Amino acid sequence: LPQELSSGLKINELLKSYNLTSISRDARKVMAARFYSLLSDFMKVLNAQGRRKSDTEFYGKVNRPETIYRALSEICGISTLLESSGAKKFISKDADESDDRME
Repeated sequence: LPQELSSGLKINELLKSYNLTSISRDARKVMAARFYSLLSDFMKVLNAQGRRKSDTEFYGKVNRPETIYRALSEICGISTLLESSGAKKFISKDADESDDRME
């Protein structure tokens, strides 16, 4: 079982143990904001990568646009895996339908 799915199953088990059916809307907003903040920081690191000879590279010797593309593709792949395994998109009341945040 991929780590992404096993983590989701652990959350589901925790919710059931407390007789909850889902994570509260406010908690989801905080988690989504934190995810996008971390993603932004990660993209900054990837963009700055390779400017110094001592940098350790996440994806080997490739140019910055390709590195960023690979990282975003991997994240999209995880989202697709979660959706195909039953995860539902979280759409806030003030977001439009194109919002891709996951439950």
